[in-house]
Amino acid sequence: MGCFFKPHTVLTTTGNDDKIITAMFEKKTVYFTFDMDWAGDEVLADFHALLKECGVCATIHVTHDTPMLSELRKDDAIDLGIHPNYNPLLLEGSDRTVADVLRDIKKIVPEAVSLRSHALTAGSVIARHYAEVGIKYELNTYIPPRQGSAIFPYEAPIGSHLVLPFIFEDDLYLLKRSGDPDFWLGDDFTAPRIFNFHPIHLYLNTDSMETYERARPYFKDINELRKMRNSTEYGMRDLFIELSQKAKGLGYESRKIKDGDWD
Repeated sequence: MGCFFKPHTVLTTTGNDDKIITAMFEKKTVYFTFDMDWAGDEVLADFHALLKECGVCATIHVTHDTPMLSELRKDDAIDLGIHPNYNPLLLEGSDRTVADVLRDIKKIVPEAVSLRSHALTAGSVIARHYAEVGIKYELNTYIPPRQGSAIFPYEAPIGSHLVLPFIFEDDLYLLKRSGDPDFWLGDDFTAPRIFNFHPIHLYLNTDSMETYERARPYFKDINELRKMRNSTEYGMRDLFIELSQKAKGLGYESRKIKDGDWD
């Protein structure tokens, strides 16, 4: 199934790209993706309960092994991808390689076919390794839409995977607020309706990055972390609930990334 798009003629495509775009015109579809970012099990349990409450499908990009993975795997509305972290290679002088990072995280999620890197780290020297670990979909391209925008998935120039741009990420939205659920779900632009959230921001109902930073010292102390949850300002939990409800009301179907009509 694909997103519902208002036809545009601003982009010329060839080959498989035409098939992808044709499929995306057929039905209104929304994709909710999530980067685990080493969230604790209590946060993940709360996150899973929220997904079930909202009744949406989810693609969760995993950072670490945890007993919660077995619970998430039991849920047919969820599929697991990977969220490799290359920061130690780039910033800490690690002697590990890109291939090492990908192999290690894929051991935790051997079924993964989608990927978003921590910090959205991407490049040709990284992408050439995706096929080795069975990655079909890369979600490292964030493009906030504007009225009249035309944003499409495309075949990666390096490797055999597809690059799926996404239009929203919670922490980036908090840094530079632009758009709202009505605009993101409207027909003023063409794009896959792919959204990205983090369990910690949903748990905290983060209303600003200052709220997040104040909570950071307590990420491993759930009793103190509970005290840091925002209950007075409109935050990311509120936005996610509103977005999922409005998507349903507008007739969008929620799907997992691996179930999209991309191929």
